[in-house]
Amino acid sequence: MNTFNRFAIYYGSITGGIFTVLVVLMAVDGGKLLQPIMLITLSLSFLLFVLMMSLLSYGLAKPEILSIEITDIDRFKNDLSVLANKCGRKTIVEKENEIAFQYSDKFRNWVATPMILKKKGNVYDILAPNVTLNEIKRLIINYN
Repeated sequence: MNTFNRFAIYYGSITGGIFTVLVVLMAVDGGKLLQPIMLITLSLSFLLFVLMMSLLSYGLAKPEILSIEITDIDRFKNDLSVLANKCGRKTIVEKENEIAFQYSDKFRNWVATPMILKKKGNVYDILAPNVTLNEIKRLIINYN
């Protein structure tokens, strides 16, 4: 599932709950506000909210890949782990050719774009959200 769909589900569930509560409150109030035009207006406004918030969140968390050649990998891993910790990604999962920086809870891992450092020969690929990748680019400039 791509990042936009995850954000759409997240914001859709929030607005769906609010919509349900509003409709129940309107029905309990005697049903005077429970008219088709009111329901259509609420539905369209909530749908617009979900679309705009999903687009905004996707724009900030869109996954991008940066390929770089690193000579001192231990120092770069340490600097990258400090940056990941600053972003709230405190769990480090090391596999054979990759290191994943993850959040400690399952929900944030599901919603957020992963931050992964993969080794491909002499080149390392960094998969990270758009916002975090800008910080990584600053780190690389200071590294060189």
